[in-house]
Formats: sequence, C-alpha cells, structure tokens
Amino acid sequence: MHTLMRMNLTWAQVGGILKYTRPAWWRGPVPDSYRYLMKKPGYYLSEEKYIARLRKELQLAPYSRFPLTWIMEAADDISYCVADLEDAVEKRIFSVEQLYHHLYHAWGHHEKDSLFELVVGNAWEKSRANTLSRSTEDQFFMYLRVNTLNKLVPYAAQRFIDNLPQIFAGTFQSGVTGRCQRF
Repeated sequence: MHTLMRMNLTWAQVGGILKYTRPAWWRGPVPDSYRYLMKKPGYYLSEEKYIARLRKELQLAPYSRFPLTWIMEAADDISYCVADLEDAVEKRIFSVEQLYHHLYHAWGHHEKDSLFELVVGNAWEKSRANTLSRSTEDQFFMYLRVNTLNKLVPYAAQRFIDNLPQIFAGTFQSGVTGRCQRF
C-alpha cells in the first residue's frame, strides 16, 4: 500500500489512477504498440522504484496499464466533456445559444431520434421550456449532463467488455470512450 496525503491506497487503487505509463525522463521514440499509453509522462524519476513495485504487485508488463484504469479514464472523460463546455459558457467565451449552434453545426447529423437530438437537442428544448426554478443556462447543462451520461456510460461499459481480452493482455491502445462512429 501507498500513503498519499494520509490515504492508505491499495495497489489496485494506485494502479487505477496511473493513466500514462511513460516515465517523465523518457527520451527517444515511443514504441508503436504503446503509443496511446505513453503519449504523456505518467510518473517521475522519484517514483520509479514505487512504480516498479506496483508493476510487480499487479503483475503488469512494462508500459502497460492496470485494467481498471480504462474505467477511471472513461469516468474522467465523460465528466469533463460537459464540464469543459460549461466552463466556456461561465467564462463568457460564448453563450449557451452560441454553444448550441456550434454543436449543431459541428455534429452534422440531425434526424429525429439521432444522437444529437437525444442528447443536445433534448437538453436545449427542455431548458427553453424553463419549468424549474433555475436559470435556462443551468437547466441546459443539467439536462446535457444527464443525457450525456445516459448515452456514454453504457457505451463505454460495452467497449470495456468487448475489449477485455486486449485490456488484460495489455495490448488495447485506445480509450473506451474512443473515437466511435456513433458519437
């Protein structure tokens, strides 16, 4: 176990948060088979011995990830995809209306029951009805967050399940929220 700010973390907990497997001091080409996992530094030289022990305890091959890291990464990606948009509106980079129009034009596909309509369009329409005692802006992001979670969580879970053999073998080189055609 490792103590971090008085938290007694298990090897699995620490393994779950080690998103990138490249040492910060790495110089040279990254192996193609680990390009996704090594695109950024994951730990420092001062942590090298600890990471070596972590790999031993979790039986991880060099530069591979602990399987639960994909779930942690998906949760992080899903949470921040809406939070980043909300931050842009809060910082007045653009308004909710401008955001909606940017998403509308960037998405491209707008048929009835399309993913855009189910996630973004639904949030837009419900927030315009303004049935709650919240601002229209707050309502839009509340509905957008719920709609996004309802679509991306099952998608990420299924991708995790579908790729379990590669994940456990250490050969899966993508995020489970990945670059899918449906999103």
